[in-house]
Amino acid sequence: MIIKSKSRDIKDKSYIFIASAPRASNGRGEIRFYTKRFVSTKNFGYDTLQTILETNNNNTRQIPFVLTGEQLGSYFGHTMAAGDLNGDGHTDLVISAPFYYSKKPSYGGAVYIYYGLNGKVEENKW
Repeated sequence: MIIKSKSRDIKDKSYIFIASAPRASNGRGEIRFYTKRFVSTKNFGYDTLQTILETNNNNTRQIPFVLTGEQLGSYFGHTMAAGDLNGDGHTDLVISAPFYYSKKPSYGGAVYIYYGLNGKVEENKW
């Protein structure tokens, strides 16, 4: 999935690339985020994909920004959609986990909504 980055600079042509891997992380599934960056050398320049990083809890190093599913075999990341669901101007991300299962109450399948892809990220599960 490709989402245009929100920037106040009208010349900004950067994008966020989102890749899902429903069987990664030992079967729990994961979503990885990348961005396109322009790299310049002496004679030419080129575009490259780079992992979007976040600071770990100790603020000591950067780690890849990855969303991981909660349950083994839930197929987290099977389907994704993006849009401004709550009208705040930030792109929100919807991720399915069709094989998620809970006994109390008994239900199957889950949909995760991550609000604020270009701002502070909040998670809701339905």
